[in-house]
Amino acid sequence: MTDISADWTKDAVVPMELAMRDDPPESVRARRLTREDWLNAARKALVKSGIDDVKVDRLAKKLKASRGSFYWHFKSHADLLQALLQDWEVRNQVVIAQTRDRWEEEAPDLAQISRAVIRENPGWLDWEVNWATQSLAMRLWARKSKTVGKAVVRIDRLWQDLLRELFLRLGYSDKESLVRARILYFNYLGAYSYVVEESFAEMEELFPIYHQVLIGGEPSQGFNQVLKQVHDLLMSNAKPVRRRAAKES
Repeated sequence: MTDISADWTKDAVVPMELAMRDDPPESVRARRLTREDWLNAARKALVKSGIDDVKVDRLAKKLKASRGSFYWHFKSHADLLQALLQDWEVRNQVVIAQTRDRWEEEAPDLAQISRAVIRENPGWLDWEVNWATQSLAMRLWARKSKTVGKAVVRIDRLWQDLLRELFLRLGYSDKESLVRARILYFNYLGAYSYVVEESFAEMEELFPIYHQVLIGGEPSQGFNQVLKQVHDLLMSNAKPVRRRAAKES
């Protein structure tokens, strides 16, 4: 079993000539790549191909950049993996914290969670690399890393605690709130474990039924506003709805 802190062979070692340089590496592109550019590339590789595809040479090739550019932002391959894991965990924590803050001011609803996810995940319209598919990819990575596995458990508990709090605030009993929270969370992740081909209009038509089954009652005005926001953006960008699971490596 490979852990995040393990020896990652040649990618884990910073070349001496790069480690000793004071000047930034020369970019082969018009715009110098940022740390976030490398993280985005690593995130896409993780979701689409699995952790074994998150290699410095492969990412550099996709970005049309040099290894020197990578080592300007990261000490090693292991440093990139640590940053990738931390980025995912922090983004989830921020969404959960923002949702709780909103619940102190507004009636608890899924709308606050949806808005927080949209704010924290700029690529949320990418149906292949989005919030849910990243979570699935992290679970596959966790099979090879105890460190990642512990992070996944932490985030799962935080999300289930938040959803349980939602159901408690809606008036359900403690045990029913726990079960409903688990069902809702598992459904959210499971929806991306297989390919679904349908128009957003078809999905939109089913949302009230999903809400009735999973939450109880009709969707709130706030949640319907979020759906309209998604609808308008999808239509303006002509984005097809195609949910695909992360590939298991």
